[in-house]
Formats: sequence, C-alpha cells, structure tokens
Amino acid sequence: MVVNENNPKIWASLTAPNPEDVAYWVDLNADPHGNIIKFYDENDEKWYNLTSPTSDYAVYPYIGPNGNWFIENRDSGISATGDIPDATINGYLISENPVLTKYDIGLGNVANLAPEDYPVPDEVYTLIGNKVDNTRTINGYPLSSNITITKDDLGLGSVENIAPADMPISTAVNTALNSKVNTSRNLSAGYGLTGGGDLTADRTFNVSSANDGITVNPDNIQLNVVDSLVSTSTTQPLSANQGKTLNESKVPNTRTVNGYPLSANVTLTKTDVGLGNVSNLTPADLPISTATQTALNSKVNTSRQIIAGTGLTGGGSLTGDVTLNVASGNDGITASADAITLNTVNNLTSTSVTQPLSAAQGKALQDGKINNNGTNSNIDVLHFNPTTLTALSNIGDVRYSDESKTLEVKVSDTVSIQLGQETQARVKNNA
Repeated sequence: MVVNENNPKIWASLTAPNPEDVAYWVDLNADPHGNIIKFYDENDEKWYNLTSPTSDYAVYPYIGPNGNWFIENRDSGISATGDIPDATINGYLISENPVLTKYDIGLGNVANLAPEDYPVPDEVYTLIGNKVDNTRTINGYPLSSNITITKDDLGLGSVENIAPADMPISTAVNTALNSKVNTSRNLSAGYGLTGGGDLTADRTFNVSSANDGITVNPDNIQLNVVDSLVSTSTTQPLSANQGKTLNESKVPNTRTVNGYPLSANVTLTKTDVGLGNVSNLTPADLPISTATQTALNSKVNTSRQIIAGTGLTGGGSLTGDVTLNVASGNDGITASADAITLNTVNNLTSTSVTQPLSAAQGKALQDGKINNNGTNSNIDVLHFNPTTLTALSNIGDVRYSDESKTLEVKVSDTVSIQLGQETQARVKNNA
C-alpha cells in the first residue's frame, strides 16, 4: 500500500480530493455515513478501498480511546460522532451554494446554440458531397420514392423462387440423364472371364484359365507350351518346334521289324516274336501245367480270412469271391498300410487318363526315337491306332484294322498282305 506519508490526514467529501493533500479519503458519495475509506496508490494512480473485504489492502477503522477514528493505529483526528463533514461539488463547498460553468464540467469548447442554429460541420459537407440526387434511377425507378425491384427488372422473369432442394429436373438435365445408365446396371462376366457386378463401384474383369496351359498376365495372355518330349502334362500344348522335330524324325522304309524291312509289307509269326512253343488255344482250353498244379497244392483253405488293412476296403473269407479295393480317388494311386504310391504305367499300350507314365517309358521314348539319319533304329514294338483306319496310299504303308482284326501291309498298287488272329498271312486284292 502506498499512501502520502507527508500528509496523513483524512479528508471526507463527495468528490475525490487531491491525493497530494490527504492520505485517506472518506468517500461520502459511496456512503454518506463515512464507512467507505479509501487510499491513493501512486503507482496505479487510483483510489482503493481500505475497508473492502476483497481488497489486498483491506484495513478496518476503529474508534480510539479519545473518541476519534483510528486507521492502522493512527489517529485520524476525526471524531467518531457528529455531523457529516462539509462536502464539495467539483471543488466548491456545497455550503457556499456553488455555481458551475461549462468549464467546470469539461465543456468549455461547446457553443451555447440551439440545435437549429448549429452550423453545418465540414464533415457533414463531405457526407453531403457523397450523396446522389433523388432523381437518380435504379432500373428506371427514381429515388424520389421507395423502390421495389422485382425479378422481371433484373431480367429473371422466368426464374421461379424455388429452394435448390425443390428444383425440378430441367429438360437438358433429363436429356443428359436419359443417356446414362443406372448404377444397378449389371456387368456380367462372359465365357473365359471372371468378375463384374453392378455400377455402384468400379468393377474389374479378369480372363480365367482352366488349366496350366494358359497364363493370364495383367496385359496379355500366353500359351505355356512344352518345348521338350519328357513332359507328362495332359493340359500343356507341345511346341511347334517339337512337332517339327517329330516330323523330321520319321523312320525310313529301309528300317526293319524283326529283321523284315519296311520297304514291303511285313507278316510276323509267333516264332518271330519268340512264341513258337505257344499253342493257339483259348484260355478255357488251356491245360493245367505242372507248375500250376504244384502252385495249387500250396494254396490255403477257403476258410482263410482276407482282412482289409490300411488303404483298403472289403475282405472276408475264401468261401466265396473276395474283393479288396484300394481306397483311392483313382487308379493312379495305391494306398498301403505304410505308404501311398503312384501306379505308373510302364508300357506304351495303356489308354488310362488317370495313371501317370513311368519315367522309364519317357526315357525309352526319348532314347528310342527313330532319327531321320537312320541311327537309333532298334524297334521293339510298333503300335497302330486300332480305331483310325488310315488309307494305304503308298506301297509299304502299314495299318491295323479294328474291324477285321488284321495288320495290313500294302505291297503293290492292288495287293495287300493281311496278318490275322489265325496268325496266317493272306493276300488281299485291292482291285
């Protein structure tokens, strides 16, 4: 708290005193009974209440032993009883009936004129200069009266006062919409494609491949050709290069079959194939051989049980026919008690589409190719398609007829030799 310590007297008045003359001011305007005592803070240049409970400088006055008001153990010299001290208005004692002038209330520059006698200020002239004559028109209407502008005045007579949400579809927009499709329009994937859907989102179509013979890339489709003769794939195509190789590897007609050159029709007998001791008997007419009888004598009784183990189904006793089945998806796999094996075909006569060809047969095909230079000409077996009867166009052509069950070789323009089931050769006149 900063007070005037050089003049610690208390002054009571309706208006604030000069803080240089007093230390404490009893603000009679705030409380005519003198309960509001203030001090002047020279730093803030403001009067603060000493008796305010919210003030950091609160000091409560009390009556001293001499009957005067004391503040902070300081005798104010003012009796706690008696009349209200003389008050002033703008520094004039009320008791002296003061007469205030315009200068006392800060209006010394104001002229004593009636409102109608006031001259026009320069600012008003400036404002008038910015005004327009009331004959000025807006859209043809003079400013001499109130103006109501309509949409026709603005060239918008055809515009309706409709909220954007309530605007109807214009003819142009409707025409444009008629050229569009609904998002419910469905895009269906056709043959060879997957994907599609409605137009509520972006849709993607992809080309699909049914097997490993075709590869679908992001920007192209390509064939997965096999450029070798060792593959066992049934879905991949053979390359044209390998087709050319096979065509150029056709055997010459000088090649022999069991010693017979292919330059003429060949008739093989059982002796030619090492079966000279075989009798031409049906299976039902075959006698029991000594070896078979010996083997039969070593067989078990019919009461012996056949039990289906792991990978098998069926079984039973030998009192009747017993069937055991391998529990496999196809005949290319055999399931046994301790393993699953592949049933490879180790020959070139099988027509199975489920059994794989053995690697040995693949190697035999590769190694047994007949080259066009006459090398590698050892032929063990020739196989002809029994279902396709190809015409014998040239002398030396060989074919097998499934109809007549004969192997036929053309020896001249009019004569063919046929080898039938009777293992006898006959001459066929083609004329």
